[in-house]
Amino acid sequence: MARIHFFSDLHVDHAGGDIGVQPVDCDLAVFGGDLCNGLHKHLPDLLEKFRGVPLVVTEGNHDAYREGPANDRAYTLQDVRDRTGEICARYGAYYNPDGYVVIDGVQVITACLWSDFSIRPGYMSPKEAMYISQKGFHPEQPVSPAGRTPHNDYQAIHTAPGKRLTPSDTLAMHKASVEAIDLALDAEPDMLKVLATHFPPDDGVASDGTHSWLYGSRDCGHIIERADIWLHGHVHVSRDAEVGGTRIISNPRGYRQRDGRFENPAFDPSLVIDVEPKPRNDFGMK
Repeated sequence: MARIHFFSDLHVDHAGGDIGVQPVDCDLAVFGGDLCNGLHKHLPDLLEKFRGVPLVVTEGNHDAYREGPANDRAYTLQDVRDRTGEICARYGAYYNPDGYVVIDGVQVITACLWSDFSIRPGYMSPKEAMYISQKGFHPEQPVSPAGRTPHNDYQAIHTAPGKRLTPSDTLAMHKASVEAIDLALDAEPDMLKVLATHFPPDDGVASDGTHSWLYGSRDCGHIIERADIWLHGHVHVSRDAEVGGTRIISNPRGYRQRDGRFENPAFDPSLVIDVEPKPRNDFGMK
């Protein structure tokens, strides 16, 4: 059994720099992504608090949001990953996107995961969902009087100087994450397997409305059932459910509201989860 301290979506740039979590008695801590817009800006603050605690850092979409104009000074997704790796190495934290770390016999597999664009209205094709996310309107309809509403991920994240992230980029990254997780699950067959992704691996928390397809996926069933537990963030609501025989948990803080309270009233900054191994398939089948 392992005792895991889990939290996500602290969004400290919306909270005046307030990290809002402290170390607690546990075997290891897992941060599920979305610390702030530009992860490297407040990551040292988080890691300083958790010095001496085995802490695994998962990247979220907001962690790569750029600052400044679309020019050479605006950092890219790879810049953020490089800086995050350097900072985590300096503090002794664990960071391995689309990979895993082993801590005291526990395999923690991490990925952002993104979305496969499968959670969408039945009349809409994946291509249309991707178009709306990037452009902000339906390709067969005029722009509404309210204007275009593209998703922020495709405005605020750069893959190269002056080049914005595209839905094709995130779909490719999603597929790469699924493949990496699949391989990692076979790599350490006798270990407790903890999956930690920013995006949820299913459609259990998808909401209605614009860009709802960016809140989960439907192609992860074959890997969900092979994990001992799956931790995720992104959705700003707490969750404790069972899918495919695997417990799925989210514990996000969310944005600070105008009244000073945080978006998710159920957020528990001291949440510790006791994780035990599930019964294994004696026949070695996935």
